[in-house]
Amino acid sequence: MAVNGVGYMIFAATPFANTPLCCTMQEGATVDDEAARPIKVQIGGILFGSVQIDSVEIDDTQGSPVNAGFRLIDPSTVPVEGDHVLIWFYSHVEFAGQIDRIVKTTGSFHATFYQIDCLDYSHILTRRYVRRNFTNSSVRQILESIIDQELLGEGITVGVIDNTQTLPLVTIDNARAFDVCRTLASIVGLTFYVGYDKSIQMLGTHSPISPKPLNEAHVLIDGTGIKSDRERYRNVVFVVATGTPVDGDTAEANIVTVEESNDDQIAERQEIEGGSGRYEALETITHPLSNRLDDLEILARGYAHISLAISGTMRVTLSAKVRGYGFRAGQTVAVDLPTFGVEGNFVFQRVSVREESATQLLHEVELTTYILQQRAYEVWSQIIQTGKIVVQGHHAFVLPHDSVVFTTPGVDTWEVPVDVSMITITITGASGGGGGGSAWWLSNNRVCTHVHGSVGGKGGNGGKTVASVSVIAGQVLDIVVGSRGTLGGGGHKGCGGHTPVPTTGTDATISTVHRGGISLAQAYGGNKGGVSAAFQAPGPNGAHGGGIDGIVSVGGGQIGGAGGAIGTSQSGGGNGANGAHGVVTIEW
Repeated sequence: MAVNGVGYMIFAATPFANTPLCCTMQEGATVDDEAARPIKVQIGGILFGSVQIDSVEIDDTQGSPVNAGFRLIDPSTVPVEGDHVLIWFYSHVEFAGQIDRIVKTTGSFHATFYQIDCLDYSHILTRRYVRRNFTNSSVRQILESIIDQELLGEGITVGVIDNTQTLPLVTIDNARAFDVCRTLASIVGLTFYVGYDKSIQMLGTHSPISPKPLNEAHVLIDGTGIKSDRERYRNVVFVVATGTPVDGDTAEANIVTVEESNDDQIAERQEIEGGSGRYEALETITHPLSNRLDDLEILARGYAHISLAISGTMRVTLSAKVRGYGFRAGQTVAVDLPTFGVEGNFVFQRVSVREESATQLLHEVELTTYILQQRAYEVWSQIIQTGKIVVQGHHAFVLPHDSVVFTTPGVDTWEVPVDVSMITITITGASGGGGGGSAWWLSNNRVCTHVHGSVGGKGGNGGKTVASVSVIAGQVLDIVVGSRGTLGGGGHKGCGGHTPVPTTGTDATISTVHRGGISLAQAYGGNKGGVSAAFQAPGPNGAHGGGIDGIVSVGGGQIGGAGGAIGTSQSGGGNGANGAHGVVTIEW
């Protein structure tokens, strides 16, 4: 059907679970609805068939909330701001979020149009503010604390965080939670987004990959272009950092100036251009909380490092059009376009999606040779100049590029590699074994009857400790991986006595890292799960392990073994479960 020359399809709004895959056109002939209109919109749990053809659009820009829009015509159910929205292409979720704005207009033939504009779930983080300080905390710990307080009740969770580095100081002065997340990700070299399941993702080693490469079989040649320039290129950065005297301090603000340079890039420019090869930039920033010279130098050098990461290479930007689905900003993609002389790995900076002929998705994409960290640094450099968020630490700007993991219980050693001066140690303590379950049987006229029983106690979780430690190449660290607690056996009482007696689990052992007899980090094992003394109340759970010499999370390590089940037959209660061995991870 067409109105004013605009084609659209109207179906009654029905729950998605009850939507048939095909509809009858005439007796003996059917057409697959999904093939005819594979792009579907669900609002508030209801699938809407009144979406105007070719009106669906999605805009996904790295470091910003994802926008989506579409147009409804005479919907049987009128949506409202805040309704949850899902957009599918076949079974693939292209967008998930909430309605942000509705514009209602009328057309000829008495049709009513609703332009629906949506934001993904990251918009929740843009309307909540944070004002707090964190000391010696990891990114995950900071996020979990913000979710527990500032974002309580919003349904936001912590997903994959590809960095366990400890940040000595994070100061947040009335900044949006969204900016806090971007800053934390940027400072440890990760890219940040909020997943369509409301999970905060900060990815580096797990960076998402494009669903398919971009080559001349996939892209539309007439929509492809490439640009390279040195407009923003800089290989030497001077940073002037000014301090802020504390309240009551009559001293003047201190000023520290640092210089950082990329000598390889300077040499390359000299060879190509002649001259000095230097491209210089001057940046000025203010530390909003400290006037100490060492704090100012830390901040200035970190900012200089970030600035060089942003501008220290020539930027190449590729624009292309491609059909398909599943493309997102932040994905890395292999590009092979010999017609344009372009090949290598690129990053999607922006992905604009629009419906085409009601059956396909056309993506207009912008890609760059920037690595994800460079894009994230760019965002952070803009935020830090406002003085809203400060993250500092002697090595807070050095990105871990390698790691070693010890999972076998017992003693081991590790030698610090060449050119490594700082490591992050993450220890998860082993967990306790679960206690056995039990049953109580009574004999009545020689009939053995089950009366009641109890579950065994759960083994205690291991502790978790995270520590950032200065090291020297060649030093040898002594490592102990804790052993798990073992399970307790089930049993029963009555009808001939205990056969067998229920038993407790066993305690787990400690995980440690030492250097020359000095402890660098320790995580204690969880205690054993118990059994019920009276065969009625559940057996006591084992205590969670803690730790020392770092940031400690009691019970944050390995999960304890489950307790045995209540007996359901004369064979007695079930056995408990073994705990889990500890893990020692070293990153540098």
